[in-house]
Amino acid sequence: MRGDITLDTTFDRLGTPAIWKPAPGGMALNWLSSDGGTFGISGPAFQGTMQTGSALRLELGVRNSDVRVEFRSDDGSCSVTIDRALVDEVSGSFACSGLESTEGSIAVDATGTFTATK
Repeated sequence: MRGDITLDTTFDRLGTPAIWKPAPGGMALNWLSSDGGTFGISGPAFQGTMQTGSALRLELGVRNSDVRVEFRSDDGSCSVTIDRALVDEVSGSFACSGLESTEGSIAVDATGTFTATK
């Protein structure tokens, strides 16, 4: 993450909900970091790349000093790529440009990869 906040973190535990059903199903996947951060994607299951929007949402929660900052993209500021979409595994990446915090005072660019297995 770069911009008003500079941060490198690993979301290494799959949280709840952790729902994945290959297309034409849906997904609600959340990961947690050891410092209390969260990363989640929810929407229709797909393979390929989709922009966030009314159907696909990406959320990030990170600590900036002593303050938790929340980001939510449902406006096209992030793209999500699903490379692997199997019954028991989903993996891919995301890239966000100018992602604004939910209160609007912080903007960042963020990239990452993700994997979830049953």
